[in-house]
Amino acid sequence: MPDRRRTALAIQAGYYIVSGLFPLVSRRGFEILTGPKRDWWLVQMVALLAVSAGAAIGGRRERR
Repeated sequence: MPDRRRTALAIQAGYYIVSGLFPLVSRRGFEILTGPKRDWWLVQMVALLAVSAGAAIGGRRERR
């Protein structure tokens, strides 16, 4: 895999993981930044999906 593509995938994986973990770590900080949320369970579900997508992208191995 070319280095530029590998770098892009690593950046994307990191972004998904960090943005997914933010509401799970600090609800107050997340709501200060994005505004109050009515259905907190939905925020948590989307956050977990983002973390799992980031982990899948970051854990991807090169095929031969």
